[in-house]
Amino acid sequence: MQSTESLPKSIESEKIEWLREFRKKSFEKFEQLPSENTELFKYQTFFRNFDFSEFNFESEKENEIKVLGPDSIVIEDLSHALREKEFRDLLVTGSEEDKFFHLNNAIFSSGIYIKVPKNTKIDEPVRLISNLKNHNFTKIFVSLEENSSMKLIKEDYSENDKPIIASEAIEFILKDNSELVFSNVQNFSENVLHFSHMVSNLFNGSKISLNSGFFGANKVRSRSHVRLIGNGSTAENLEAVFGGKQQNFDLYTNLDHIGKHTVGKSLSKSVMKDSSSSIVKGMIKIGKDAKNSNSFLALHAILLDREAKSNTIPGLEIGTNDVKATHSASVSQIDGEKIFYLMSRGLSLEEARKTIVIGFFDPIVRRFSLEETRDKLLGLIEMKWGGEEQRFKKLSDPILHKEGEQSKEADIFEGHYKYR
Repeated sequence: MQSTESLPKSIESEKIEWLREFRKKSFEKFEQLPSENTELFKYQTFFRNFDFSEFNFESEKENEIKVLGPDSIVIEDLSHALREKEFRDLLVTGSEEDKFFHLNNAIFSSGIYIKVPKNTKIDEPVRLISNLKNHNFTKIFVSLEENSSMKLIKEDYSENDKPIIASEAIEFILKDNSELVFSNVQNFSENVLHFSHMVSNLFNGSKISLNSGFFGANKVRSRSHVRLIGNGSTAENLEAVFGGKQQNFDLYTNLDHIGKHTVGKSLSKSVMKDSSSSIVKGMIKIGKDAKNSNSFLALHAILLDREAKSNTIPGLEIGTNDVKATHSASVSQIDGEKIFYLMSRGLSLEEARKTIVIGFFDPIVRRFSLEETRDKLLGLIEMKWGGEEQRFKKLSDPILHKEGEQSKEADIFEGHYKYR
């Protein structure tokens, strides 16, 4: 791609000189950067030579993005937020060096800015509903001021049968002692190419819980960069992936320990059936000043059919002593002994396979922080197993289930290789 002429037109703020320059520089970086910057992963991607020519950017269908939240927080459309210096500073100081992140910077045309004021606790989850009807290049900024907290649920689905692109750049800024729970369920239809780039910036004593379920789209490229900047900050990243037919999933999680006494945990579980494929990568980085850091990374996959493929690749970069880093990775078919055991108890072969898959996902699903997301994931796993066409339906009632007891087994983040 040599120019932006065939790409979506930007929002009216193109008239803002600084933004026009920002877009120009971002597009130049998009053209210059490789698909993967890290030497360890540069050949492990589905996007090394990607062609945008099959996508028609002339459609006039408008996407729907709705935010349901209380009046006590600030919710602004991006076209308004761009005129505020505070938001401009957030946008132009991003340090992400990722090819497709810069593509989003160059041509984003919509977005949401959410800000939770200092000392504000939001008990009722805020809901972000995305109904994709056309190409969507969007940005979402969520800023939590000191001693604030919020739960955010993001639902993604689509209503278009033509090839379309969903590109999103999400940034979380958690100031001192703030706390955020973010749950995202993505079930786009099979015509969608999904780019997701999520950056979490955590300051002193802040906590974030990231829960993601990837079920839809034709190709998915997801990047989650957790930056544990402040002392005592904590992050947990959970991913459940279920692929079918010819889907491709390319996921990468980076736990970047910068401050002292930080805790970072990431667990990804994927199941591939039919001829679907996944590449699941992870990296623990512990900086030279990140004393007493504690980090965990696990990537596990099950293959259900002969044509299904998966590759799980963990990495470690340790820059100091007095730390704890744990990682594990596995790719396997369903254990024949487990199949035999379940069939000896009266289950059919299909029922036994399904029971094992549900059991494989169960620890991570039960650890998801919001009950509604857990229920949604279990329903999608059932649908995916049956090969049903998955049209993700938004809930007509915005009132959520009451949050139930959350099961967190102590050994879910223990018992693997450890670097000390």
